[in-house]
Amino acid sequence: MTRRGSRVGVACLLVVAACGLAACHSGGQSPAELGHQMGSRANDSGLGARACELLRPGEVAAAFGGPVAPGVARPPYACAFEVGTDPAAPGSGVVELRFPAPNPALTPDLFLQSLEPIVGARTVTSIGQRAYFDPGTGTLGVLAHDVVFTLTSQVLPGPSDLSAKLVQVARHVVARIPR
Repeated sequence: MTRRGSRVGVACLLVVAACGLAACHSGGQSPAELGHQMGSRANDSGLGARACELLRPGEVAAAFGGPVAPGVARPPYACAFEVGTDPAAPGSGVVELRFPAPNPALTPDLFLQSLEPIVGARTVTSIGQRAYFDPGTGTLGVLAHDVVFTLTSQVLPGPSDLSAKLVQVARHVVARIPR
């Protein structure tokens, strides 16, 4: 496992552990179930299932450079955009938009709070009601219009201004979230 892969694994474990704290308020669901069913109104309104409609290849290309292939759905609540034409070439990789699965016991704010303790994560004030960026996993988590979503870049090597690039992409998603 790569160092980046282990950080992603640690981040996922922290989310599941934080969700486990809410299990007594969630009808007895296990931490694993809660980790899979993070709550937000995004999926209640169908946004998660429509993730590929909320972002366009040209918008990803404007931030990361092109070419960018059309988004490919990663059911049930994500869409992935391939950046570049040769996966082994520098600057190539995947940018993924993901919405958490619905769970009324967990609010969008609780979702973001569960991610903030990740070592190295920092608050981003230039987008949404609340946002964080984890440079170790290349993930931007955003709460906007009471909807939570994440953008993760697996474009390698990671650009030094990755946070700014993800914020640029996230602004397009935020603009398309119904209010």
